Amino acid sequence: MKKNITLIGMMGAGKSLIAERLSRNLNGYVAVDTDVLIEYHHNQFIPDMFKEKGEEYFRDAETKILDMVYTKDKIVVALGGGAFERPQNREKIKANSYVIYLKATPETLFERIGNCKNRPLLRKGFTKKEIEDILNKREANYMLADCVVETDGKTSDDVVKELLGIIND
Repeated sequence: MKKNITLIGMMGAGKSLIAERLSRNLNGYVAVDTDVLIEYHHNQFIPDMFKEKGEEYFRDAETKILDMVYTKDKIVVALGGGAFERPQNREKIKANSYVIYLKATPETLFERIGNCKNRPLLRKGFTKKEIEDILNKREANYMLADCVVETDGKTSDDVVKELLGIIND
């Protein structure tokens, strides 16, 4: 297996939490959240970046962060929900890691992020339909992952155990 693991999927799929918990169960691995790195390197919260500089600026920043991230080995990457949309990002991610799609239904995603106010692609008062629309646009690319793991009705511990079984197989 490749030396890195990248978790992809929609906002609310659990990528950040699972990356952190999974890395603790893999000897020498470290969790990396690309959204956190972008905010750190740009000294700006992502919703503010979207508002002030636009989505394209953010997506370019995301691509640059990926160039930095994949110079390392033994990392579990929690990827921003839209980062896998760019062909150049997909190519880099797939070349440098084992890619796992954390899949959840729009209902589950809405339940998980319904009260979250810092999601730049979802305007105030968003609906399950908006999540479904975004998911429908991204699903074909998400399905290019090396592995798909359903997260509906599972705890983070359940998902980590399942991933460990896949990774150690």
